[in-house]
Amino acid sequence: MPSKLINSCVEDDVESIWLLIRPHRLPRQITSLILCVIYHPPHSQRNENNILKHHIQKNLDAIFSKQPNALVIITGDFNPNSTCLQPNEIAMPNNLKQLVKFKTRDSGILDWMFVNKPKMFNLTRLPKIGSSDHYTILTKPKPKTKAKPVIKKIKIRDTRDSAWRAFGRWIVNKDCSSILNAPSCENKYDAFMSELNRTIDTFLPLLRLQTPH
Repeated sequence: MPSKLINSCVEDDVESIWLLIRPHRLPRQITSLILCVIYHPPHSQRNENNILKHHIQKNLDAIFSKQPNALVIITGDFNPNSTCLQPNEIAMPNNLKQLVKFKTRDSGILDWMFVNKPKMFNLTRLPKIGSSDHYTILTKPKPKTKAKPVIKKIKIRDTRDSAWRAFGRWIVNKDCSSILNAPSCENKYDAFMSELNRTIDTFLPLLRLQTPH
């Protein structure tokens, strides 16, 4: 995959690497992939934790100002057991979500993965590789699911030929004397429309249909 090191994100006080990756195929709503890998040494103190948090936030602000539709993945070994760093300290200020929920070492969840589009991924824990004391994390994109069709309820008139013929027989044979004898034009109109609408509902009734939308 074509990739480029983002040199502007490198800082001496933080052990990290930032890559801009442009795979040949990406979802339409994503313009590029930003991958950051971090190693936060054990027993880092509050000052080192603050430097790391500032490093991540400053770089993400710069990246999103140029590429607002980028997919961001920040992963690595954060050693929270000894540094007391909490995932929400990174996730919340940057609108990210930490996805790793299983132990990545026998002593706990030391390795985190932050993303800005969490619904796109499935994570699986795999065995340790070689002499490593960390488990391996397999990250895969979720398969696309077909959207279920929305069933829309509509009403239409019964306009079959037989219904029209029945309505035609009524209107041809209708005795309109009661309508014509009404005292005013308004009364004649109201009486005619009332009877007409009632007859339409009788011979050309509304039918309720369900159609995929």
